[in-house]
Amino acid sequence: MNAWKIIPFVLIFSLFFSSAFAAGKPRKRNTSLRLKEKITVPVNVGIGPTAFMFFGPVADDQLIHPGIRVNVFAALDAAFIRKNIDRVPRQYRKQAKSMRGEIRYSPLWWLPESLVLSPQTQNTGIFGINFKPISVGLALSESPRLDVSAGLLLSYAYINSTTLPSPTHFLRPGLELKAEMEFPIQDDFRISIGWASSLYPPQEVGGEVFKMGDPDVSIWHIGQAFVLFHFRFPYETEI
Repeated sequence: MNAWKIIPFVLIFSLFFSSAFAAGKPRKRNTSLRLKEKITVPVNVGIGPTAFMFFGPVADDQLIHPGIRVNVFAALDAAFIRKNIDRVPRQYRKQAKSMRGEIRYSPLWWLPESLVLSPQTQNTGIFGINFKPISVGLALSESPRLDVSAGLLLSYAYINSTTLPSPTHFLRPGLELKAEMEFPIQDDFRISIGWASSLYPPQEVGGEVFKMGDPDVSIWHIGQAFVLFHFRFPYETEI
């Protein structure tokens, strides 16, 4: 199946399931429309440790800084699509029925993707947060699942050190490139390992936020080696 043919179908399902995760009071609907129906969505919650590497002066001082990575998404597999095929527009049903693997969608753009939690046990301490509001991915294999993706980032980190210019308020937009291998253990439990490289406009250690820094003394690449433990459960909602 041509991957481009399924893109409209993916977009429609994305819009459809964003309401399943939306918080707050449901909006009023026109009474002429059909009544809300209950639907059960398979939800994946992944969480695990990550090792951050701030390449450059920070890595020269202390290479590894611990943290936590989180991944939450709806996992829409072929069985789920077939069960809800009546909700797919007719012109896309043929592609939907022939789909293999999973469509994964996360509308929770405001949920932090990862946290840096590295107290100053040696010379340098870092506390930070990363958001990834937009990302796209491609599964190269399904079992085990090898996934590659790219996404836009917004990152902040407070860096305090006894050996580096301090403090540093690192605040930058960036681009994350990620590869992840996921191993199924049980239907509702999986483990994945991966690497992510985050690339930023250089900011000097100890320098100003809104100033482009010299790459030799700046943070411009942050790497993450991570392990995630994935737990899946059904989530019932009305749409």
